[in-house]
Parts: sequence; structure tokens; C-alpha cells
Amino acid sequence: MYGTLLLNQLARTFAVAVAMLSAVLAGQAAHANQTSAIVGNSATSTLSVVDLSTLTVTATRLGEIGSAPGAVAIAPGTNHRAFAAMTRYNTVEVMSADTLATIATIPVGGEPHTVVVSPTGRVAYVSNNADSSVTAISVADSSFIATIPVQSGPRGMAFNKDGSRLYVANSASASISIIETGTHTGVDTIDVAEAYPQGVVVTPDGQFLLVLGDSTRVAVISLQFRTLLRNITLSGNGIAIYLSPSGATAYVTTDAGTVDTINIASLSAAGALTGIGGASSVGLSDTGARGYATDSTGGRLLVFDPTNLNTDPTILGETTVLTLAAGVTTIAVPPPIVPVNGWWWNAAESGRGYGLEAKDGKLFISTYLYTDAGAPIWYLANGSTTTTGFSATLNQYGNGQTLNGSYRGGVYIGGVSAFALSFTTPTTATLTWAGGTTTIERYDIVAGGAAAGPVNGMPQTGWWWNESESGRGFVIEVQGSKLFFSGYMYDDTGTATWYISTGDMTSTSLYTGLLQRCSGGQSLTGSYRTPGCVADQGNITLQFTSQVAANMTLPNGTVVPLTRFTNF
Repeated sequence: MYGTLLLNQLARTFAVAVAMLSAVLAGQAAHANQTSAIVGNSATSTLSVVDLSTLTVTATRLGEIGSAPGAVAIAPGTNHRAFAAMTRYNTVEVMSADTLATIATIPVGGEPHTVVVSPTGRVAYVSNNADSSVTAISVADSSFIATIPVQSGPRGMAFNKDGSRLYVANSASASISIIETGTHTGVDTIDVAEAYPQGVVVTPDGQFLLVLGDSTRVAVISLQFRTLLRNITLSGNGIAIYLSPSGATAYVTTDAGTVDTINIASLSAAGALTGIGGASSVGLSDTGARGYATDSTGGRLLVFDPTNLNTDPTILGETTVLTLAAGVTTIAVPPPIVPVNGWWWNAAESGRGYGLEAKDGKLFISTYLYTDAGAPIWYLANGSTTTTGFSATLNQYGNGQTLNGSYRGGVYIGGVSAFALSFTTPTTATLTWAGGTTTIERYDIVAGGAAAGPVNGMPQTGWWWNESESGRGFVIEVQGSKLFFSGYMYDDTGTATWYISTGDMTSTSLYTGLLQRCSGGQSLTGSYRTPGCVADQGNITLQFTSQVAANMTLPNGTVVPLTRFTNF
């Protein structure tokens, strides 16, 4: 058994899928790195598109942007939308990041200062320095979403790693406001012992804030204890602070003409790039291989090596200086597309789907679909991502542990298809495999659930397992208070099968629901068929002991400890 009916058919389509995959990868290569950035000059009231490979200006327009280093932001994805804070007019201009053509003009609060776009690419936020608020704007249709009150003088902003919280540096009140992005509401305020905080970043582990004030130091604040851990001394008064795409390094521009670096692992100073003149802002490539710094005094854009902290063209092997005009204050570089973890699907092909988890340049994905005979079956793929996509072999396994049976390890059967994802935004992608080419997107368990995310304190979205029972696993996602669960295991004949359960959490730590078994749906290479599902497998209970650990009680009463699976 073990799915041999599928293997014969898939062997015939594998070569075709490989050819399709090659075409997809060829298309991805053109987007492997950012090709352009937007540079803002507050003195000349201009915005310019700069080709980063040649350091040439390809488009220019007038725009009354503010002098803040974060006055312009670009959304991740191939839609190439940019958002610029027009301080004089109290608006945000939405424009093409390629041509700077206006798409929309959004009224916001007084003196818009900094613009940031959520890691999901769904929402842009602007801090309104003069009226103690943050405005949320939809990236998809450039519409107003909400005005969120914060404390006095909001300026620099930063997200935590998954984008569920936005931290706002309030310069006039010496505080950090915390906004829950799923509901666009303020949920907390932290007082900081730092005069006039201008900027903030959050360490990837979510434990510390690095707060930049109007001084020669960065304050490290423990989020758990809400206290100052230490101060990190800078070369001069800080202007702006940034976190690298990898989260390993923070970069701080100073009025001493330097870009200082901070090692996130040790929370200590780690060297400085000097000779920038009026260093005001920094942009980093999606791979972290190149840095871009603006010199407001000399009117220059400089390319630098983030590892060696130099701008020597003989080392970089490229032109490293573009002379513009004095007053260059901001550079916006397109951020990498980082796919959002959780359930994905094609809405026109309900009944099958994909569990996706990305971490540190790696991606782990499962499929749930059906054999030609209609039985549920699953495949796995994992590997490294490019800056816009992912490619790997889709693998099949068999002869592993059943729902209620004793443990037995699964057996690798072989590859069944080439598999490629080309991400167009963090929540949309084109899938190419033996089944052809289709589009997939994040799945809403409840209306708007993928964008809103879970209620704070709910278990983490992603892969879960029991380390001593490798060969089967579980994908869990909570949106709002509703949980969606899928178990990947095997039937009594050894063929891969899966079960699902969905329903409301009883609390932030408890879920009980019926297991469903589906059949008759769409196979990997077949045309669409609507599956039928029956809840005939009994109840499953998940008692979460933390956001990353749980005890799962199976229908036969067996208790299985689970933890988050992250070592892919």
C-alpha cells in the first residue's frame, strides 16, 4: 500500500512539474533582491526612486515630506506600494514605489512623523506627533482603518517579530505605547527613564526594548520586569534606530556622522561606520548583505557593508556613493517578503489546504488533500526560502503511528512532486507543483481572523509534536478565540491520513472538540471535487500549559505531551 497508486501516476507528472518549477525559479531570480529604494529630501521637498544596482535616479516628484528618518515606508510584496508622511498637509500619500505616481491621499493626524508597514503587509501605521495618535491605513485599498490614541509626541515605531504588537516611542511623555494590531487598540504603556524617546526596536525574542532617546545612549528595557537593564553608549546623539532583517543587529544613526551597531544577542555596542556626515537614516537589503545610509549634510546616499562597516568600493566591488542634494533625510528599502505562518488555501478549492511555517530563512509546509480513490493523504516539504519564494521536493511517508495506536516511526517513501511557492505578499503566493499552477492565500478560520490573529495569550500558531513520537505532527492555529487543529498521522494500513477539529477555545489554555475525518476531495493532480466530512472520531482535548506546550488527550484517553516544533 503506502499510496503506491499515487506514485505511479506522479512519476509521469514529476518531470513536467520540474520543468514548471524551473520556469518559476527563473521568474524569481529577477526579484531575488530589491532593485530600487525611495530617498526623501525634506529640504528640496522631493522624493526620488534610486536604482540600487547602479545608484542612479529613475524617478523624482515633489512631496512635502517631513524631516523624520522614517517618513517613508514601502510595503512588502510585488504590489510595490509606498507610504509617505506629508507633514505640511497632515496627510499620508500612497504611491507607486516604482514611479511615485499617486494612488491615494489619506488625511491623518497633526504632523505625521513616521510610517511603518506591518510584517504581514496588510496595514500601514503613521505616528501623528502633534495630536498623540497613530493612524492605521489598509495597504490593499488605501482606506482609513482607525485612529489609535497614544501618549504625547509619538514618533518612531517598531513591531514585534510576528507583527501582533506595535511599539510607539512617545517623545513628549517619555513612554512607550503598545498597540495590539489585530484590534488596532492601545493595550499598555511603559514609562521609560529616557528623555524624549525618538525610536524603539523590539528584540526578536520579545524580551527587550531598545529605546533611543535624545541623548548619546540607547536604553535596554526588560519587557517582563518593565525596568531599565542597561544603557548602551553611542558615538553621538542618536537620530534613529533600526533592526536588521535577521534581527541580529541594531543600527543607530547619530549626529556624530556615524552608524553605530548593537549586537542583539549580547545587547552591547559592536562597532560603528564613520564618516557619514549628517547620518540620518539607514536601509538594509532583504538579505542583509548591503546597507544604505543617507548623509543629510553632504546630500549623499552611501552603500556600506553591514558586516565590515565600510564603504570602500574596492572591497564592495561597486559604486558606493550617489550625490543628490543636501537635506536627504530618509531612505525606504523594500522589506523582504516573509510568509505569515498558519493555514493557507485556495478559496475555490475548499477541502484541501496547506500548513505553512517560516523561520530564519527556512520553510516547513504540509499539504492535506486526497488520493485518487478519495482517501485523505498528506505530503511534506521543507528547505530554505529565497527572498520571494521557496522550492523543494514534496515528500511522502507511510507506516507510522495511527490516531489511537502505539508508537511506530513513519517510513520515507519518496518524492512525489516538485513544489514551488512564489510569494507576492506575506499572505499570498503562487503555487506550482504536479497539480499545475494555482494561487493560495492565508485562510480565515473566522471572518478577518488571519489579519486579526489570536487573542493575546493564546497558544502559538504552527507545527506541534511529541519529540519521542516523531513521524506524526499537528498544526494548530488560533484566530480570535477559535482554534483550528489538524493531525498528520497514518491509518491502520499504514497509509498517511489526517484529521481536523475546529471550534471555540474554552479559555486561553483549553480546547475540546470533535475530530473530523474527510474524504472524497481533490487529489494532487485531479480536478476539483468537494469532500465530505464526518465527526466520527471522538473528542480531542488540548490543555495548554504555556503558549508552546500542551497535553493532548486522544479519543481513547491517551495523553500525549506536545511542544512547538521549531527545529526544521
